[in-house]
Amino acid sequence: VIEAAFQHARYPSMQGEKSAGFFGKVSYGLDNLEIYNLSIGRSEFELRPGKGIGLEINNVSAVFSGTIQYGYGSWL
Repeated sequence: VIEAAFQHARYPSMQGEKSAGFFGKVSYGLDNLEIYNLSIGRSEFELRPGKGIGLEINNVSAVFSGTIQYGYGSWL
């Protein structure tokens, strides 16, 4: 089901920043991201009452298209 849903998928542009603890921060941007030819070798699901769904995916291959921007900034 996951493989069929994401066989050809487009995602909206997004930007963000995450703290890297004591070392600084990482900023990122994704523009015009598309996934083609997704193939999943194996996947397993586990229902976790009161928490959600556990998902394990192995042997994944895909072709990505788009622009990825990233940067690292130190606190020092």
